[in-house]
Amino acid sequence: MRGWLPLMLVLLGGCDALFGLDDLHTGPYFDAPPDRDFRDVRAIGDGMSDPRLLARFDFEDNYEDAVSGQAATCVSAAATCPGFTDGVHGRALLLDGVDDCLQFPLPSLPMHFTIAVRIYRNDDVPETAVAKPYASTAFDSWQIDTAMVRQLRYVTYNGSAERALLFDDVVEPGAWLHVAVTYDGGMKAAYVNGSALTSSSVGEGVITDGSAMLIGCDRDSAQYSRMFSGRLDEVVVYDEELGPPEIAALAQ
Repeated sequence: MRGWLPLMLVLLGGCDALFGLDDLHTGPYFDAPPDRDFRDVRAIGDGMSDPRLLARFDFEDNYEDAVSGQAATCVSAAATCPGFTDGVHGRALLLDGVDDCLQFPLPSLPMHFTIAVRIYRNDDVPETAVAKPYASTAFDSWQIDTAMVRQLRYVTYNGSAERALLFDDVVEPGAWLHVAVTYDGGMKAAYVNGSALTSSSVGEGVITDGSAMLIGCDRDSAQYSRMFSGRLDEVVVYDEELGPPEIAALAQ
């Protein structure tokens, strides 16, 4: 038996090398090797594994929603459809600021939500990146909007009036920014490039209906307005408020 012991140890060591057991990590979480980039799949929401994800548009030379496989459509047959150009990751939507805008009906109407989008503004002018109009009114259930003085506006509608969180000197023209907004059923928050913006939002309600989500414009009553001039990419909608670590992961 003494002669077999060294041989068995050699064979076991060879099995480790053969089957890669030297690189095996155990436990519910593990440190990734330095050459790998592991992310929490619930944070990045790939449309396959995260049940909270309602829609995701990556605009890889198409208007397809990665969750449903359905495509967004142009808001008007008379309008030109947005084109495509280079984005931060792959391709992005290219909008002319005149009549380019997409619409998409969300599969459900969340009472809690996270909306995120990458934006690249051409100019410091009032325009809308993403909006969810309410009925045939001039109000939006929620809206990610920009204004002068590089202002970011996060607008919601409570059934009687719009409420806006305003952040000056945030949305710089000629640069990519990741913008995310959340609502937990009472409180609102906004993030730029994964970092929370300081706000004094108070608890308030948000009402919604079956109106389609708009990408690249707003709708005031029956008129489309605030057409976006620049690029938009990675539009995602969750039916839950994501936490700061998940927002930071989305912004990577």
